[in-house]
Amino acid sequence: MQKVDRLLELVAAGRGDKTGFEATAEQTLRLKRGLLVRLGDRRPPDLAPQYTGYTHGDLHPHNVLHGPDDRISAILDWDRLTVSSYAREMARAAVFYFTYGDERGLDCDRIRAFAGGYRSVFDVGEPEIGLATHQLWWDRLTDNWVIEWHYVRHNSACDHLLPGQTGLVKWWTIHYSQVEQSLMGR
Repeated sequence: MQKVDRLLELVAAGRGDKTGFEATAEQTLRLKRGLLVRLGDRRPPDLAPQYTGYTHGDLHPHNVLHGPDDRISAILDWDRLTVSSYAREMARAAVFYFTYGDERGLDCDRIRAFAGGYRSVFDVGEPEIGLATHQLWWDRLTDNWVIEWHYVRHNSACDHLLPGQTGLVKWWTIHYSQVEQSLMGR
């Protein structure tokens, strides 16, 4: 909450933004602050995942190249290679791949198919996926990296991502159970 308040102070100090980013940043921070007050008791438990191993760490459509037959020909950008939760990597990739990028949230039918395919090859189990889903949702709720980049790093290259990220957090919070079921392949 302190981080959100600090960012709200930076937004207030920067009045006069001609791009509209300030208004979006303020709305986002106030929304997230309200959700954190209301949903603070839904913070995920600090449990270690059971199934871990080497993961890409940043698997999303821009890091996957497809050949002419639409088969994967290469996976790029391995700088975040780490030992991490397989379920979290699967959930994170699904959210990146199947977000609409706006207030429509996620395509849960495609997530369900993706998760079903993943689990048919390597099933980490529903408890692992539930934990990963919970942690990923919480991370999205509490992370304000685009706003931090804008105000702390003075880098506006990712400003355009903020409306979609805000819409996703709002939508995912409302449809939490639906997303969790889809990530379990149900």
